[in-house]
Amino acid sequence: MQQLADLREENDFLTEENTRLRQEIEESNSKKSEENNSLAKAEKSVQMDITPFEKAKELKERHIYEYPEIMEELNKTFPDKEMLLTEAEKKQLFPEQMIGMSFPCDGQQVATFFNKGDSLEIEGSLDTATDKISVKINGDDTITFMTSALVEGGETEGETWKLIANNDLTLIAQDNWENKVLDTLAISKETGLGIWQKTEASGFPMTFRVPNGLMIYLQCYLP
Repeated sequence: MQQLADLREENDFLTEENTRLRQEIEESNSKKSEENNSLAKAEKSVQMDITPFEKAKELKERHIYEYPEIMEELNKTFPDKEMLLTEAEKKQLFPEQMIGMSFPCDGQQVATFFNKGDSLEIEGSLDTATDKISVKINGDDTITFMTSALVEGGETEGETWKLIANNDLTLIAQDNWENKVLDTLAISKETGLGIWQKTEASGFPMTFRVPNGLMIYLQCYLP
């Protein structure tokens, strides 16, 4: 009987000890949770204190982030902010993008490809180009593209094309007109040489059954 009583007493002791340990663990977890919440609030407060410009400057100073990666990080850090960087801030951080600058280009050679009559036989030609264009780099990741033909037609604003790449070596822009005509402009900033390519999926006029293309080699005069 005494042995049974001792066992019961030992069991009661272990139960109380388990309860105490469980309470200590719960209190410890609760304390850690409060500390984590405080840390998260502190980090959020720090993020709220820093501006997108300061964050972008910090990222660029690490020498491992380029413009697309920096903008991606800013979008993650400031998801509710509509304008992350002003044009003036972009000019300061990314002078290689030449934001706000304009430059002319002269056509050198033009190559065309098209179908011959009503057949599917393809013809091509290479001639001296007479086209003249001007390009302005905007602060919203676009360019304004203007040709001498547009000017002669009375246009004053030019076409807005999306920038695909704009760094210290290359400028690439693209425009997709009504999902029928694809224009691409690629310019080397080192040499000023570039290519303007126009592709029409079903030919021009649209009654043609095969695509046609136009490629103009350019000499651009970058500032």
